[in-house]
Amino acid sequence: MNILMEMEGLEQRFESTDRRFILTIPHLHLLSGHAYVVTGPSGVGKTALLELIGLTARPFSSQTFLFHHQNGETENIHQMWQKGQERKLAMLRRSSLGFVLQTGGLFGYLNVRDNIMLSQGLAGCRDDDFATQLMNRLGIHTLADQYPSALSVGQRQRTAIARALAHCPPLLVADEPTSALDPSMSQKVLDLLLETASASGTTIVLTSHDSITSPTNNMIPIKVEPLVGEGNQWHSEVRL
Repeated sequence: MNILMEMEGLEQRFESTDRRFILTIPHLHLLSGHAYVVTGPSGVGKTALLELIGLTARPFSSQTFLFHHQNGETENIHQMWQKGQERKLAMLRRSSLGFVLQTGGLFGYLNVRDNIMLSQGLAGCRDDDFATQLMNRLGIHTLADQYPSALSVGQRQRTAIARALAHCPPLLVADEPTSALDPSMSQKVLDLLLETASASGTTIVLTSHDSITSPTNNMIPIKVEPLVGEGNQWHSEVRL
């Protein structure tokens, strides 16, 4: 099986006047075409882990942090952060990652179709038919010309999911993508994500407030577990 991302010996820290939080990742390999769900109690660092995987936050320290492209090329994320190569990181995020935020993150001046196709344009892979297919699957095809202000929370979230998938990224990161959806639509969204992972080799990493680790969903849990804290220091560890 092909490894998409390797993370070994990573540590992330957050400090305030009265608290220090440490998240450690001893060893985490994400495989191409697999779907993962990040689990753990509230406040243990699940979102912090997504930010590291999504290349939007610099780790405090790391030993190995690699991103493997499907063509065999490898990006050394550790070195990019060390050398401050923000532009290279931005280009990698734009071409190879898709994001679904809790807030949707849509552009208010673009309609549904243009919001979805924005990711294709940035990645240089425009495909009108695939964008239409995604809208049909997510039940937003009749809203193609509507703007975000006219959409419900659930409709905005489904649009954000379609946008994240539209350019067929090798890695999709989603922070509670089904939180604004009813149970029926939540399952449709999960089915779409899993089908995408299987058909296109996309690796999916998501968090969820629901219990979605049942065998029928075939998702691999990544556990973020709190360790014993001392004084004002809190420590969590990522385990696969």
